Amino acid sequence: MDPAKLIFLDESGAKTNLTRLCGRALKGQRVHAHTPHGRWQTTTMMSSIRLDGTTACMALEGTTDTESFRAYVEAVLVPTLRAGDLVVMDNLSPHKSDPTLALITQAGAKVLFLPAYSPDLNPIEKMWSKVKALLRARSSDTRRFGQGHRPSLGPSDRPRRARLVCFVWLQFLLNRSRPQMSK
Repeated sequence: MDPAKLIFLDESGAKTNLTRLCGRALKGQRVHAHTPHGRWQTTTMMSSIRLDGTTACMALEGTTDTESFRAYVEAVLVPTLRAGDLVVMDNLSPHKSDPTLALITQAGAKVLFLPAYSPDLNPIEKMWSKVKALLRARSSDTRRFGQGHRPSLGPSDRPRRARLVCFVWLQFLLNRSRPQMSK
């Protein structure tokens, strides 16, 4: 099997209450972080990644269900598929929909499901951990455009949160695509 034909697919969610996992404070002091109270909103990011780093990604409000996954496959993934590709994904129930699988096979690709409870076999999981770390760092940033203003990521600010997710996503992709300097 040619590794260039492998496409790893997964989704990840980011909530408005996403904050840094650790912080610094003076000895004996607590670290405080701010999260919105009340209704938290979830943004789901679906993506696939190839060996060369090319991706097909989509962000949506809410969680993944069969209809949203089918829409992702039809509008975003299928146009990037080539004959002989192998789409590797986990066993989430929306992934197993027959009409969705038919869209992938009609494009000339095959589907391979990973064994249950095996996220370590999917390299896109490492990408998601980096994207979430960037989101955590960005959401706790107290400087907005050089001003001493705390960015609001509450439920009433959906367009800005979606732009932030896209900004962090693009920042990750641009940093990943830069050639590594040799010594």
